[in-house]
Amino acid sequence: MIRVGEPIYAGFVPAVTRVSDSGALTIYNPAHCVSLTVFRGHMDSAHADAIIRYADQLIARQSGQHFSFHDYLYLTSYDSAARIKLTQWGKAAGVRVPHVHVLQRSKIVAMGVAAAGLALSLVGTTLHSYSNRDDFVTVLTRHIDAVC
Repeated sequence: MIRVGEPIYAGFVPAVTRVSDSGALTIYNPAHCVSLTVFRGHMDSAHADAIIRYADQLIARQSGQHFSFHDYLYLTSYDSAARIKLTQWGKAAGVRVPHVHVLQRSKIVAMGVAAAGLALSLVGTTLHSYSNRDDFVTVLTRHIDAVC
């Protein structure tokens, strides 16, 4: 279980790691219906592809809903192709992913999150945006402990 104030994500085993010259992605699966991506740097299209591949695998092997958490506090920028791919995937996933939670602080990332939130709302997915890590971790912990 994650507790606010403890080392972030201590004890989680990375399921996927993808590092490029521009950015680093780590994906965790802390509970059967919860995924967590952590990103640092610039996200390119190949990073988005890695997220989508793993999310497809998770959803295919589970029944019910999936809850997606993204720690993008240190995401500095992204290719528009990456944003488009992730938003299109989210729209296709629809009710299987009813809530997406994004921790961010960059104004560019916040604008992309807002645009994605509008698109996802059309298929019934609610995008929750956080700028405070403790709030994000509290909701993540609640999902790990209670929802799954």
